[in-house]
Amino acid sequence: MLQTLDLALSAANNPHYDFVCQPAPSVQITASMIRADRLYGRDVNVQAKYVARWGAQFLGLDESTLITIPLGEPQHVSTGPFTMTVPDLSKDPIAGASGHPGELQFWVSGAVDHAVVAQLVPAKGSGLTTPIGGMTIQNGLPAEITFAPCGTSVISRDPETGFTLRPGRYDVCDR
Repeated sequence: MLQTLDLALSAANNPHYDFVCQPAPSVQITASMIRADRLYGRDVNVQAKYVARWGAQFLGLDESTLITIPLGEPQHVSTGPFTMTVPDLSKDPIAGASGHPGELQFWVSGAVDHAVVAQLVPAKGSGLTTPIGGMTIQNGLPAEITFAPCGTSVISRDPETGFTLRPGRYDVCDR
């Protein structure tokens, strides 16, 4: 579970605080992917991330700063259906609170070079998509979620051939 600490620190006073980790309940996401051609046939991993929209204000940072927290390890996926287990943030007292806006994002990177290839965006019409392509945090997810890879503007090299991989001309999100 997410926890926040608000401690006054100074050179003269270093308070002692026992931090106890509280496990978060988890939820399994079963996913399928449309438009897998946007992955350019690459061997890929998917990394789930929590974007804490409330984090910048809490930390006293510029509002344009995004606070992202990786959730677990990147998972190898193929173009077929896959499952991922992530924390059920709808049940988290901070992430699930109405005053703490946030979302889940799913990022695809090359399994070999780890270069970002795409963001997996819930398919158009799913009702799960946030304005920047993440997934809403909500109780009770559908049995299966369909994602579309949203090509990035990142230009990378194919690790096998060395040729440059560029997003297709119309490789845009299905929003």
